[in-house]
Amino acid sequence: MKGLFKTEIANAFMYYKVIRGKVMKKVLMITYDFPPFVTVGAIRPLKFAKYLPKFGWQPIILTVNHPGPFTYKLNYRFMQNDIKKIKIYRSLEFPLIWISKGLRIFGINSKWFFIPDPRYGWFFSSVFLGKKIIKKEKIDIIYATSPPPVALLVGVFLKKSCNIPLIIDYRDLWTGNPFVSYPTKFHFNLERKMERWVLKHAEIISVVNDNMKQKLLRSFTFLDDSKVVVIPNGYDPEDFRKVNPKKFSKFTILYAGSIYGRRVRYFKLLLETVNELIQEGSVLMEDFQLIFVGYLAKAARKILNRIHLPNVYYLGVRNHEETIRFMLGADVLLLIPGTSETLTSKIFEYLAAQKFILNISDGNGQASRFIENMKAGKTVNSLTLRETLHKILTFKDTRVTVNYEELNKFSKYSLTKLLASKLELIYSRSLKR
Repeated sequence: MKGLFKTEIANAFMYYKVIRGKVMKKVLMITYDFPPFVTVGAIRPLKFAKYLPKFGWQPIILTVNHPGPFTYKLNYRFMQNDIKKIKIYRSLEFPLIWISKGLRIFGINSKWFFIPDPRYGWFFSSVFLGKKIIKKEKIDIIYATSPPPVALLVGVFLKKSCNIPLIIDYRDLWTGNPFVSYPTKFHFNLERKMERWVLKHAEIISVVNDNMKQKLLRSFTFLDDSKVVVIPNGYDPEDFRKVNPKKFSKFTILYAGSIYGRRVRYFKLLLETVNELIQEGSVLMEDFQLIFVGYLAKAARKILNRIHLPNVYYLGVRNHEETIRFMLGADVLLLIPGTSETLTSKIFEYLAAQKFILNISDGNGQASRFIENMKAGKTVNSLTLRETLHKILTFKDTRVTVNYEELNKFSKYSLTKLLASKLELIYSRSLKR
């Protein structure tokens, strides 16, 4: 009883010092994607880690030593200030991802063999190293971000082993991801059970938009509405202040990102419409150019080669700094959401670039409503694309009146403040246990 009383006094004193700003609390951030290798998914945890110390939290990163073949090395100079003060631990991965890539070449769904994903080879070394980190660094809270979902499994195992609160973050849904296919109903149900187990062990679940939240609540009815919080993707104003725009000699429409899956249909529609306008003489080819920066799936590259417009350029994957330079130099930024539920991370950087956004979709999605509310561009579908594109290329009127006070709510600083408030809530609860 005496020992318990001493513990309560110590906890109270610790909590007092935290409130007074004397102690930096620590959060272990489990993320497969992190610099110096980066995918789009790495930006979210990186920027959280950058700004968390401003709110009293020191991030400790647990990531992979050698990421899979689908990642690209970033421009280190551009992000060195973001990561130079962050403590990073790297665990080894058994390279199952290469087997998965080989299966894909032969048209075999890797989920026949790898559950929940081919990066499961990262699990055991991460749990082993994670336990050491928690003990050495005296971690207060665990944060795990997905995809890949194996990161969430690492988070739950560490929570159970070390009795530390857990917050999980969905950049994309797990079993609710429309881009993921399962070979059988058995495989889907197995992963759904794994996801249910993960969700039951999390104190808080963060998602990037309200549609994802509602889908989670419908799929897992045991979840309480207050347990699932929306922390959107956003933009870092500092990224835009330290680069110079790319100077183009022609009126430029730019797409930054990946074209695959459902996006290919709209990609084809765009190129066919541009080709028609040129062939009939409605617009002059030498007056403009289309530039695609990012990854084009095989189906998209075939369409590009077949239509073959001389004023359309595919530049491949570029680092983050170059991509922002292209955004700032373009006249129109092209958006093709993957699904109606998706509010992609690049839409916030598009807004920060202060350019007209041309959104090609069915017009009923979250991105459409967001662009309309922000007064940042126009959404078109297969029936209205031709008319709108003709007006843009003829009159070159791409003025926008973005609500920048509203946009500031999506700065990485503001969003990290929201995350920090959830960390504080979980931390205060843990002190009272």
